[in-house]
Amino acid sequence: MKRLLKLLVVLGLGGFVVFKAGVWWLTDQRLAEARSALESYGVIERGTISSGVDGRVLLSGSSWQDFRLTRPLEIGRLEFDAGSPLDLASALIDPGTLPNSWTCKPTGWGWCLRPLCFATGLRPRVRTAVVSPR
Repeated sequence: MKRLLKLLVVLGLGGFVVFKAGVWWLTDQRLAEARSALESYGVIERGTISSGVDGRVLLSGSSWQDFRLTRPLEIGRLEFDAGSPLDLASALIDPGTLPNSWTCKPTGWGWCLRPLCFATGLRPRVRTAVVSPR
């Protein structure tokens, strides 16, 4: 009985590690595809990838740097929830097979603007008139 319990614990931990590694690798592959598709417009910085056994993938510390902008869009945390681990794995393997209900929530995102951007872009235009005495 003790051997069976050890075997079940080892198999459970092994399955957990294999699932986490597979989700990490598949997420990294999908982000590499997105990076190559968007490389003429900007740069995606993926940050860190983590996942849960409840069917979620979390990207932390990600950013998008558009070449037309001076500062990147910082994304503190991006959470993709597929609902179940099986739906998550199938969505990462083939993105065309998303489950019927899924969510993607960005939190802690923002775009840091410098005051000089506002000073040059939003300064009111004042016309000066030259008045000559008669």
